[in-house]
Amino acid sequence: MKKQQIRLILRILLLSFIPLFLFAFFSYQRIHQQMLAEDVARLEQSLRQQINVIERLLSHTQVSADSFLETSSIQESMSDQITGRDYQLYRDIRKELLRLQPFDAVNADACLISFKGNWLINNAGLYTLDDVEHLDKYQQYFNSNYVSKWIMYKAPESTAEKEGYDLFFAHDAVHMVKSIPVGKQTNISGLLLVKIPVKYLQQLIDENQ
Repeated sequence: MKKQQIRLILRILLLSFIPLFLFAFFSYQRIHQQMLAEDVARLEQSLRQQINVIERLLSHTQVSADSFLETSSIQESMSDQITGRDYQLYRDIRKELLRLQPFDAVNADACLISFKGNWLINNAGLYTLDDVEHLDKYQQYFNSNYVSKWIMYKAPESTAEKEGYDLFFAHDAVHMVKSIPVGKQTNISGLLLVKIPVKYLQQLIDENQ
């Protein structure tokens, strides 16, 4: 008799626990799904924020570059030689090149190249093209006939190779390539190149997570 009573009580308890268990299980599932949806929404918002930051930087660089290239002094100088006697023009160009680069980006660079005038100006100074190492790399961009393009550049992995490169090609980076005159695909007299290191872009992403 006692055994039957115990069994009956256990059955009643079991039957009463099943709805509670099911309620708790489905409540957990619903809360888990809500939390998961909130996490996904937060992640999407964070990704959109990061993309917007990079897009703003690239867009600002491109607009500034167009304005720089449309100045009469640049258009006139692209077919001429620049020597040490043209110090003021060199200084003005270099100042504008620095403005095209993120001020806090390590290893950023920008260069203006005149193939007709036979010169290149970058962060390091003024050079004749005859004195530029790895001119073939710049020449590749020239031969590609890019009107305006952003390019992902992968630097060589070996340290020995990197040390042989100038600053522009020594690091993973995005390169902005613009032909001169602006918007022209023929009769190109030169190039404007801007280098934004991948590490700097990663830094921006980390700051906006």
